[in-house]
Order: sequence, then C-alpha cells, then structure tokens
Amino acid sequence: MSKVVGLILSGGAGSRLGGVNKGLVLVEGKPLVQWVYDVFSPQVDEVYISANEDISAYRAVSMNILSDEKRFYRDGPLSGMYSLRKIVKPEDIIQVVTCDLPLLPKDLVVKQLLKLREENLDAVYPRDDERAHYGLLMFKAKYIDEIESLLLDKQHRIRDFLAKMKCDSLFFDDSTAFINGNDWDAVAQITKILKERKC
Repeated sequence: MSKVVGLILSGGAGSRLGGVNKGLVLVEGKPLVQWVYDVFSPQVDEVYISANEDISAYRAVSMNILSDEKRFYRDGPLSGMYSLRKIVKPEDIIQVVTCDLPLLPKDLVVKQLLKLREENLDAVYPRDDERAHYGLLMFKAKYIDEIESLLLDKQHRIRDFLAKMKCDSLFFDDSTAFINGNDWDAVAQITKILKERKC
C-alpha cells in the first residue's frame, strides 16, 4: 500500500541569515521547523527532516532525521531528497517542504495529491500570483533514483529533476502561505502574521 512520505528540507547553510540555521530561528517561542512540522505532519503518513547540522536540536522536533550522503554533502535540495531513497518504496508519494515556511497551507498535500492522481502526473508543485514554488513539490517516489545522475552531473536545480517527469503546477491564491524565512525581514513578517492569527 502506498504512503505519502513528507520531507522537510533543513540542510542549507542559512547564508542570508548570517549563517544561522534557519530552521532553528525562534518565532513566537518555537523554531521555524517546529511550526512547519506542526502544520505539515497531519497531512502525510510519516515525516522526515533533512538536516546536516545541529542534529540534536532537530531531534527535539522529530527523531526521523536524514543527512546528505558524503559525496553529495550540501549539494542543495536534491541531495536532501535523495536521502529518502532507502526509505521509500516505488509506489509511495513524496511531498517536500522547506523548514522556513510556517504559514504552509493546511491543504497543500490533499490538493496536490488530487491533481497528481486526476491528471496522471508524476510531479506537482504550487504556484501563486507571484511565482512557482518548486521547493514544495510532490512527486512519485519511483523517480528518486533519477536524482543521483543529476547530482553526479552537477545539476542541482529542482527544475532539472522536474524536467525528467510529467509535471504541472497547482495554483494557490493565498501568497502569504509561501513566505519563507530566508532573511530577517521575512522572519519579522512571518512573526507579525502569526501574532495576528493568535488574536
């Protein structure tokens, strides 16, 4: 029986935050990755976190931690995705999100899965009025082995991976759901929205 396996990417260097591990940036008393985990985990059958540093801190959120292979260490999001290859089965579906999206749509998975199945796609990713969000792609796990050849060829973009599959985007009308904590201004914006939602 197939499962939807969730992966939270937290393996980046946080360069735009001055080298701070962005998944661990505190917002309203909780690290960004905890906010993401709380909204994401009810949507999938199981969740893994891709992390290369501060492993013990990430284990406070989940014990399911995966790190990049040495040969692909910090080679970008595809390297994090590839770390799932020994866990998933070909019939599974993988949903990827990033650790800095605490405003993530609560219906992201169900909507993308419906489109994937109804249109017989291999991959789906969200978009809004501003842009496509390739880092939140859903794809059929049977394609995960394709990532190895891409990384060996130094093709590190998610779009390189999508080019190997039948894919399409799915429109979401709330662009605030995709504000990521890539820099301190964005973190401040996220904090403001979360405070307003508490009121």
